[in-house]
Amino acid sequence: SSDLIHRSGLREQLSRLEYRVGASAGLSPACVLRFTTSPECRTDDKPEVLLWGDSFASHLAQGLLASNPKIKLIQMTFPVCGPVLDIAPSKVVLGKQWGMECIKDNDEVFDYIKQSKTLKYVVLSSPFTQYVNDDSQILLRNGAIIRGKDNSLEYFKETLNKIKSLGITPVIVSPPPEKDEDIGRCLSRAVYFHEDTSLCDFRLSDTIAYQQNVLKLLSILEREVKVIWLADAICKNDICQASSGGTFIYGSGGHLSDEGSVLVWRRLNARSVESFLHF
Repeated sequence: SSDLIHRSGLREQLSRLEYRVGASAGLSPACVLRFTTSPECRTDDKPEVLLWGDSFASHLAQGLLASNPKIKLIQMTFPVCGPVLDIAPSKVVLGKQWGMECIKDNDEVFDYIKQSKTLKYVVLSSPFTQYVNDDSQILLRNGAIIRGKDNSLEYFKETLNKIKSLGITPVIVSPPPEKDEDIGRCLSRAVYFHEDTSLCDFRLSDTIAYQQNVLKLLSILEREVKVIWLADAICKNDICQASSGGTFIYGSGGHLSDEGSVLVWRRLNARSVESFLHF
């Protein structure tokens, strides 16, 4: 029977590890599928900060909230569908119907921004790879599919300009540094097998080739809007931490874990990155 207890203990440890590296829904699981203004997806009825994007936006919510418990936040996040108007990533597996829904969900976000009397900031985030990787295809409103790498930039600029023209400040948060390896998986294996989690740390220079198109896109957009670089809080002297003092910084698929999101925003906040944290 001790063997059984041991096995169920291991199973419990595994599910706890899976939970720690699982994808974050942000404020609530209700907030990550389609456009919604559900009360579960905001911390105040007069939101001042809109979090807009895909799962790389929802993984920021817990950290924003911990950095400023009084933040008046509303979350609008959709899987794979980045915060850009008039286009959608065209992934064969997801199909055209999905792409059209992504365009429509983002239209609803922009309508919400336009009618809001209280918003001051829009925080946009995504891995952005689905728009600018060498092989990315994007779907237009008229159903045409074009190369993402050469065409996405103008749509991003246009989206940011539309937000600015309403007197609202857009802020882009970069994806975390990432290379072609699941860091969350590495962490949960290390803990499970009693290995040192620092084995999962990696070099910033190794991420640059993998993310170069995204870094280029954000460097161009940075001439026009504030970009918060998560590497500033994760990497030092070319070493990026997968975890810190027992806290997993990364979850699965290149995302921050919820506990990592809190740590990263705390570090950014120490540098007072953006006034929306300090209302």
